[in-house]
Amino acid sequence: MEELKLRNEQFAARQKLHDKVFAQAEEKLRDYTKSADYPAFLARSLQAIAEKYGDAQLIVSVAPADEDKRDLIQKSLPKADIKIDNTIMIGGIAAYCPALGIRMDDTLDSRLREQRAWFIENSGLKVV
Repeated sequence: MEELKLRNEQFAARQKLHDKVFAQAEEKLRDYTKSADYPAFLARSLQAIAEKYGDAQLIVSVAPADEDKRDLIQKSLPKADIKIDNTIMIGGIAAYCPALGIRMDDTLDSRLREQRAWFIENSGLKVV
């Protein structure tokens, strides 16, 4: 019983550490979205979307804080229907092509989620 209690405590400590690391990473990403470098990131993302979908009709989703980036999006994807997506909390772009049924998610939110999974698997922090 004592061993189970210790494992649970170790698990809780590990989870707290993960949460702290990713809270700090999220804060840095939020700061990045306010930087002069962020529009270039969005432009690269839009270019990748344009290369993948060509002239197909797209629904492009952005965070509420990125609503002011409509002109940048329209320059790269003139036919895009731009939507504000309240589930995108940090930033970046997601695009959906209804004709192909394909969604491309290049949001900072999804990138951070993917890194969290990688970190958990590769950090070496284990409950033993």
